[in-house]
Amino acid sequence: MSPKKIQIQSTITLFLLLFILLIAKKKLPCVAEDLPAISNSTTWRAPPFKLPPIEEVRTLSTLLIRTNKGDLLFKLFSDLAPWHVANLKYLSDRGYYKNIKFHLYLDEYVLQTGDRSGTGKGGVSYALPAEFSDLEIDFGSLVMARRSDIFNPDRSSHGSQFQIILRPAPHMVGSYTVFGKLLRGENVLRQLRKGDLIKELTVFVRNNP
Repeated sequence: MSPKKIQIQSTITLFLLLFILLIAKKKLPCVAEDLPAISNSTTWRAPPFKLPPIEEVRTLSTLLIRTNKGDLLFKLFSDLAPWHVANLKYLSDRGYYKNIKFHLYLDEYVLQTGDRSGTGKGGVSYALPAEFSDLEIDFGSLVMARRSDIFNPDRSSHGSQFQIILRPAPHMVGSYTVFGKLLRGENVLRQLRKGDLIKELTVFVRNNP
């Protein structure tokens, strides 16, 4: 076989390999359909706190998010997602979410926050165990963000980044941890966009669980 034919065959083989790789890449699972994945470069570790007894977690009943557009009040699902609710209390008590921005807005789909760098690639360096349920995920649902399945087969949640869902998202049920639901502030939520500010985030403790 002449050198010219060998070169042509090599070129065709290389093209086919690149085409196969491109198709395979498109089939890789993503965070939530068209949601961008959390950075895969972070080294994850266990949460820096122990989960309190469930009786204590149940006292964490509501969440107030004060934004530059107004207030959002959420009911927290401490029975269904105790790790996620306890973690929110842990971070809020340390002022983590104070003056943090919403770094992602997808039109009538999702708002996301929890990265103090504002890039969507940062946040705390630990993960939370998945706490899936069959609850509907729709407008006003609080859902924890996570890395893509290819890098995160356990589907662990991000330690600090969470999403507020803006429309029904049945594809997320059983794949993402939902840990709260909007009680008041629907008009405020509809006005929020990328760059808006969380002035303060407070988890309230109920005296009688």
